[in-house]
Amino acid sequence: MANNYFVILSLYLAFAVSERISPPLIVKGPPNDEILFEVAEDKDDLRPIVLNCEAEGFPAPRYSWIKDGKPFNYSSDDRISIQPGRGTLVMIKPVDKDSGQYQCFAENEYGIATSNSVFLNREELDSFDVSDPTTVVGTEGKPFMISCDPPRGYPQPKINWVYVTNSGAIKSINSSRITVDPEGNLWFSNLTRIDDSNGEFFYACVAVSGVKKEYKLGNRVSLNVTPTEDSSHNRQQPTDQYVSKKNVVGLRGKSVEIFCIYGGTPLPQIVWRKNGHALHSSDRITWNNYGKSLLINYVDFNDAGNYTCEVSNGVGEAQTQSINLKVLASPYLITKPTIQNVTEGDSVELECKGGGLPEPQAKWIHNGKPIEESLDNPRRKVLSNKIIIEHLQKNDTGNYGCNVTNSLGYVYVEVYVNVLSGIPEIIEASKNVKTVEKQNLRLPCKTFGSSKPTIRWFRDGIELTKGNFQIQPNGTLLIKDVHFEDSGNYTCYAANKFGNTSAVSQVEVKARTYIYKGPKDTEAVTGSSVTLQCSAIADNELHLEIIWLNNNEPLDFEKEPRFIKSPDNSLIILKVIDLDSGIYKCLARTELDEASAEAFLIVQDVPNPPIIESVECYSRKATITWQQVGDNRSPILYFIIQYSTKFSPDTWKDISRASAWDSSGSISLAPWNQYTFRILAVNKVGPSKPSVHSRDVCITPPEVPNKNPELVNGHGTKPDNLVISWNPLPKTEHAGPGFKYRVCFKQNIDGATYECTDINNDSQNTYTVSNQPSFQQYKIKVIASNDIGDAKAEPIEVIGYSGESKPLEAPTNFTLLLVPDGRTGLFSWNPISEESFRGHILGYKIEFWSDVSNLHKEIKVGNSSKALINSLDPYTRNYARIYAFNGVYNGPSSAILSFNMPEGKPGVIENLEAYPLGSTSFLIKWRPPNRPNGILRGYVVSWAKIDAYRIDRLNTTTILDPNITSTKLTNLLPDTRYRIYVSSTTNAGESQEFFIERTTSQVQSIKPSKPSFTWMLIQRNSGVTARIRWLPAMDGNGGANFIAKCRKKYDSAWIESIVETTRDWTDVNNLTGSDVYECLVSSLDEKSVYRTDSDIQEIDIRKERSQHKIINEQEISSDDNNGIMHKKSSPVETTTTAPDDYDGKVYPQFLLPQLYI
Repeated sequence: MANNYFVILSLYLAFAVSERISPPLIVKGPPNDEILFEVAEDKDDLRPIVLNCEAEGFPAPRYSWIKDGKPFNYSSDDRISIQPGRGTLVMIKPVDKDSGQYQCFAENEYGIATSNSVFLNREELDSFDVSDPTTVVGTEGKPFMISCDPPRGYPQPKINWVYVTNSGAIKSINSSRITVDPEGNLWFSNLTRIDDSNGEFFYACVAVSGVKKEYKLGNRVSLNVTPTEDSSHNRQQPTDQYVSKKNVVGLRGKSVEIFCIYGGTPLPQIVWRKNGHALHSSDRITWNNYGKSLLINYVDFNDAGNYTCEVSNGVGEAQTQSINLKVLASPYLITKPTIQNVTEGDSVELECKGGGLPEPQAKWIHNGKPIEESLDNPRRKVLSNKIIIEHLQKNDTGNYGCNVTNSLGYVYVEVYVNVLSGIPEIIEASKNVKTVEKQNLRLPCKTFGSSKPTIRWFRDGIELTKGNFQIQPNGTLLIKDVHFEDSGNYTCYAANKFGNTSAVSQVEVKARTYIYKGPKDTEAVTGSSVTLQCSAIADNELHLEIIWLNNNEPLDFEKEPRFIKSPDNSLIILKVIDLDSGIYKCLARTELDEASAEAFLIVQDVPNPPIIESVECYSRKATITWQQVGDNRSPILYFIIQYSTKFSPDTWKDISRASAWDSSGSISLAPWNQYTFRILAVNKVGPSKPSVHSRDVCITPPEVPNKNPELVNGHGTKPDNLVISWNPLPKTEHAGPGFKYRVCFKQNIDGATYECTDINNDSQNTYTVSNQPSFQQYKIKVIASNDIGDAKAEPIEVIGYSGESKPLEAPTNFTLLLVPDGRTGLFSWNPISEESFRGHILGYKIEFWSDVSNLHKEIKVGNSSKALINSLDPYTRNYARIYAFNGVYNGPSSAILSFNMPEGKPGVIENLEAYPLGSTSFLIKWRPPNRPNGILRGYVVSWAKIDAYRIDRLNTTTILDPNITSTKLTNLLPDTRYRIYVSSTTNAGESQEFFIERTTSQVQSIKPSKPSFTWMLIQRNSGVTARIRWLPAMDGNGGANFIAKCRKKYDSAWIESIVETTRDWTDVNNLTGSDVYECLVSSLDEKSVYRTDSDIQEIDIRKERSQHKIINEQEISSDDNNGIMHKKSSPVETTTTAPDDYDGKVYPQFLLPQLYI
């Protein structure tokens, strides 16, 4: 990254009014080696040759050329011209006579400038001699060579080889076995049958001209390959075919290629070394021709040394060739002379130092001639690499060239000395300067004058001589560590004996840029995403730009979509890969300065697969040695050794682990098997891909099995059989051929002997013995055996039983002893005898159901005579029966026992909901429980305010009428959350509570929606009362309070209740006993601003009385605590009938809490 941002200078140059005189200087000349051309073939083939020559100087220079050391008169040849205003030579329609060495000169009154000399050579490429195709014969598996006789050409053509088909098509040759040497011969490392031309194609060499882009095709060769009887047995030790000479020369800055071509079968492998050390490829050093040649680009002196190629293919001895590389160098300049514009009386020094091998010599040229031929000058000293001229005079003006030469070439550089006189000139100065604090600022003041001017700097009329101000030898003012107060105008004053001049620079200091939150070193796993932060501050008047670089190269976010620059300038890298590792730099840049912060990103991945180096096999053990290849930036934790066998070649199993420091491990092997191994490396990211499996296979000899089958078991699936089962041994544990299982059994009685059967199917895991007595005890063992013998381990005897039968009896005297509550009953019975179980004694099953639920439930009881069931159905008739069971069968059932259960606690109420009435009330509604479990006595309603941290104490009211399923909650707080509970009750107690949470409305005045109502008539001593129950609208605004009123039909006078604020019902009293009334309710908002009437309903008192629908006052009870009136209710008992008989069905077990006694 270029650092050109610290200071912005507005520069100006000052010159004399007239152009300054100077000797000529060639600024564009011909190259210093050669130019190739082709002779024009016809009159329209112009193909111009251009020899550049352009020079600067005042007065304007004149041009001339020499050819082969003699003046070149081009005017007599109309093919040749010089471009106007310059000395460039143009030749059209080139011919042979144009070849030669050319050099250009530019001359004015003050000097002669000389260009490089260039050779102009004709390029040509002859054709191959024409001859008929030839046939050559080689043997399969042997090395072979086909030679090429290339045509003459300049420069020397490059030789390649191609396939030429019978149709004339040309195809390139690309094979690791086939190589072309520098002399053009085609070498086969070994012949195969596919190399045979077989009448389908020929081999042909091709001569290519690199400049003309032209090629010539040579004669065709047909290759016949004589096959061997068995190509798989062709083995040929390495044979050298073409090796570079023992001493090779490379030129500095050029390329050199060293060859080591060998034949052999298998194909030889080549390892290159330098001075005994292994070579590694780089951007300069590569392997060509599949490793058979070593190419070094941009050769340098440190490439010199001894290079060896080590060749081997596993047949015979490895072979080694040694080639010594010597590096030579054409001349190059170490120190160049520079143009000198000086004043009279001064001294100049022109230095020219060159390098090269062989060591070059420097010769000086003065005005186009060797300096020895120039006029003698006692003030001039000519040294080997330096010219010194003292006390300069006007006639010292002129051109001076330095020609550095050795046997490999030359390099030429030319400058001039221009001796001038006059008043000082400021030729470079800053005008407007902007910089940032804490930087060093340089204000240039470059002058020219004869004699040399004296430079002084001023600020606001005060000369600057000390502190953080320093005047450099070239006149530049250095201001160290600038601050804001250094802003202002600075004047450069230049003076000599002829006069003086000055220039003013205006300086403005800005705040510096700095990064306050930079990226941090990060480790990431391949495939994850990474974020690197960068936040910076700069001067408000400067434009701040954030640039991200990776390894000092700017990131291109368009080309790499995984890299994202976020709005806060952070760098996000999606799905990182290994190549993302590196240094990431955040560069905060303005027009004046920049700040940077960098972090190292390490992308970690699973390790590279290890390489198995060797496997050593023994009879029962193997030792594997491996090489760790790379951990991908996360240290290896351990290695996993896996194996596969001949029985499961595609299945790999872990057999051992080795520490990260190990490179070998030993493992135990089972007999009569073939093992192949592979290795995995594991780091914190995960396991590597497995290594290539071992080529060596470990084969172990057979033995008797090491163990017998496990998990041997015996049981019956029918009353008259015995099924023996076991876990089969895997094939890896068979230990030898002829593997089988020997299954043995006998009754567990005195005098019984084992009966044994061989099972030859090694995957079989059961054996069935038929015609056995029911539920008898047996001793069982299973032995592993093969052709070598029985297993080493003694077989384990296990106890098993033949099949079970159905129990013979049902339990008797099945009785309900105790009923603690409506859901619980304690039962007892007389157990059956052990013999009657006829199998494993598991216990008893009790099946029960009721009239309200025909779902048959079942509990299991151990071998006991009592059980407590706590899931009976309350307040209905229940039924139960019992039977014994063993491992397979249920026995016969007892008689069905029927009994009534008392009341129980009711079930949970359903569909609880709360509707806001204004901001301080809820109307809550619910449905009775689906299972009352007795006679409902009423409901308990509770509510409490809740907040984020606690629930307030409960407020409770009791409803004694089970037919009432709604009530009004009042005196609540607006916009407050409440938890509301409702439970039902019977004489047995209270049900589980059902609760909801709701929030009251905010205080507001909104017109209520239309309400409705229900009514009942009550006969009092004072007359008839209409009890009105308000039903506010549930799908809109229900309102907060209500009133009720009635009037005689066709009358206008209303009998009106009070405004009801706490209950959802009210009474309209003093109705006469034989009239028809019209009644309605009115919903009110909280502030009684809005009022909405219901529809009118007619109440015919006479008709209601005739139908006995008027209730006497004595049937109504009052609860003074909450003011809710209830109609008295009476319980109603229900009866059920049990099933008539038992169908013998075995019902599934129903899981219940249970108590065994």
